[in-house]
Amino acid sequence: MQAGNATLRAPLAEDVGIYGRFGTASRAASPARFGTAEGTGLSYGLGVSWDFSPRASATLGWDSYDFRTLTGERELRATSLGLQWRY
Repeated sequence: MQAGNATLRAPLAEDVGIYGRFGTASRAASPARFGTAEGTGLSYGLGVSWDFSPRASATLGWDSYDFRTLTGERELRATSLGLQWRY
């Protein structure tokens, strides 16, 4: 899957922030999951981040990908949990 997104971030507190994404996504043909047609559409998501130390943070996010294909519309939703280390 390929995506082009704009991300906006806003702090809620000194070490907690939220972010939102909006953009486009495209998916190549995958017979096992989406049939034989390629799809393009919108992608968007929301998340929260927590800096629990000056060099480490955790994120929890929810993303949505809405594809339009020749055979109909497909929706893909995902949640993610991540750790980031800055050096």
